[in-house]
Amino acid sequence: ENLGDIIKTDLFQKYINTMNFKVHLCRAFDPQSKGIIEAVVKFVKNNFAKHRVFTNIDDFNALCLD
Repeated sequence: ENLGDIIKTDLFQKYINTMNFKVHLCRAFDPQSKGIIEAVVKFVKNNFAKHRVFTNIDDFNALCLD
């Protein structure tokens, strides 16, 4: 971050463009918004993915969408 402007490395920007997703950044020291994102990640890692078998990332993504 540079005075409110988000600066991404070239490599990260290429990754964003390739994966075609939108980046949502939480404000520093804002536990309310940050906690919401972290709770989703924790759920996927500890609950959803833990009990499913998938063969590759495409299979995993399909299971997530279902």
